[in-house]
Amino acid sequence: MRGHVNLYDPDAVRVAPERIALCAAIAPYGSVRKEVRAMIEPLGGFVLVYMATPLATCEARDRKGLYAKARAGLTRNFTGISDPYEPPKDAAVVIDAPQFSPGQAAQKIVCYLEREGYVSAARPSGVAVAAFA
Repeated sequence: MRGHVNLYDPDAVRVAPERIALCAAIAPYGSVRKEVRAMIEPLGGFVLVYMATPLATCEARDRKGLYAKARAGLTRNFTGISDPYEPPKDAAVVIDAPQFSPGQAAQKIVCYLEREGYVSAARPSGVAVAAFA
């Protein structure tokens, strides 16, 4: 098994064997994703998962009305509306979000992690998988 970066330790970055940190971040710029990859990858691995979601799907799933506010000009620098999104070209896993349920998407990610040796098929008790719509 590979280690992970303990992102909760404010004093230092440490590798903790047999544990995985999952971070669901909005990183609309390729340069930022590249920077994060360069920081994390040497410490135990980095897997970029791209949830390919068309703007129309994002808007349809928006329960808080944030996209409507952005379209009305009430929110500035809103990704996909008034600020660009650069789709990653180097994602290890690409999920066509409208075609998969959250559970199916999570399963696709877990299968990749198993195949690459991050987790075993018999998941260790310290590994949690969460999916968000």
